[in-house]
Amino acid sequence: MSNLDQIGQILAKVAEDRAQIERALAPSRAMVDLVRAIQPPAFLLDIEGLAKAIQSPTQFAAIADIAKMMEPPAHLTAVSQMMTAMQREHRLIDEFARTPRILEDVMKQMAQMRALSESITAPYRTFQEMMRSQASIFEGLSARVAGLDAIKFSIPQFSQAMLAWDVASIGLANRMNDVGLLARREMLSARLFEVPSAYAEFVRHTTDLLAADPVPNIAARLRGSLNLAENQLLEITDVVSAFVAIPEDDEEPDAIRILDAPFTQQYELLSCEFVEDENDTAALTIASPTAQTVELAHRVLGLVTQCNEAAKTSALGAEIFKPTTRLMTVFVDLPWFSVTDRFRFGDFVDCLYFIFYEGAGTDKLRFLDKHGGPLTNADCDLIWCIKHLRNKWSRHDPDHGKEIQKSWAELAAKFIWLGLAEHPTDTRHFQQLHRKLLELAEDFLKNILNKLTLKP
Repeated sequence: MSNLDQIGQILAKVAEDRAQIERALAPSRAMVDLVRAIQPPAFLLDIEGLAKAIQSPTQFAAIADIAKMMEPPAHLTAVSQMMTAMQREHRLIDEFARTPRILEDVMKQMAQMRALSESITAPYRTFQEMMRSQASIFEGLSARVAGLDAIKFSIPQFSQAMLAWDVASIGLANRMNDVGLLARREMLSARLFEVPSAYAEFVRHTTDLLAADPVPNIAARLRGSLNLAENQLLEITDVVSAFVAIPEDDEEPDAIRILDAPFTQQYELLSCEFVEDENDTAALTIASPTAQTVELAHRVLGLVTQCNEAAKTSALGAEIFKPTTRLMTVFVDLPWFSVTDRFRFGDFVDCLYFIFYEGAGTDKLRFLDKHGGPLTNADCDLIWCIKHLRNKWSRHDPDHGKEIQKSWAELAAKFIWLGLAEHPTDTRHFQQLHRKLLELAEDFLKNILNKLTLKP
């Protein structure tokens, strides 16, 4: 590979990383300031200037143009300057953990992030202490990572994981501050931070596993699970931020649900036959059934927000799914919530019930045509299924009440409709129900979007 090709690859990776951060931070002026504060090292700017000077291989001979762009010392040629920049990049990647200057840079980055976080959350002590507690996890891990073999887990990789948490948590805090949620519902605001909290614990857990000196193949899968969780963290906090508002109700937020999908994904990646690229999150998702369900849940939540936006411009003229206290906690929990048994299936059905029944108007469901919505009763089999599962199985016993035999027969019909051939008893059954209900939810929301028309 030529030197120019190597530089092109380096620049592409840098541009990709910066673009991802900027996309996550774009909705917030404060976050844009953060991106500006975290500028790439000077040598990367040198490389970027070099790339602009070299437009095609045929121009590579224009050493004078390269030298002018790089402005090297008189005793250095453009080629030697280029090699110096490449060597710096190589050290950054392969020897970061052994370079005290770089570790100091990471600590400065932590300090910058903490200062920005505290400028947003200063009036809210409970919330601020929670964010400090999560940030301290990364601060405690930094010195430990510096002592690890860089091949297993380097400081640049750890810094990327830490930056994802910073971007997600500060962006979410800034959004809640902008809409006034921090000032009016501090406990709810803290509850909405369960995803960054779960991610911080997952990073600590994975660092522990990497510190145990696994073989290279296992280490690559562990790093891959971090990359996957990092990508999901940014996507989840983005969809939560888009939905956050001050709820009309004054209910206390639901109890914390266990968000363990990152750990399950990791186990699946460790168990699969082959992982080709630890940085290819699309391929990692294909290798992990749980990651596919996480992606599906994320799409469902995104569609809820889209339906609300479309409803406002339709004859309905208002949101279909109101941002209640319960519904906002569902936006946080649903993607990383795993369903493995009847108890956790009950929690999952609750989440769907809070979205599609309580969140949509309970006895006056706003998506129904008789209440101004676009759907008929015949379009709502999913809603009646969710209601039946909750009322007749997950939260109540079918043997209670009248017509017991009929209740069991209807429950069997619902399980068959969801694709089961036998009564759900093991993890495989509940995972199948979990995925099928999310698929039906996605189809249901797409149907709403397709039938909503603009108000003339």
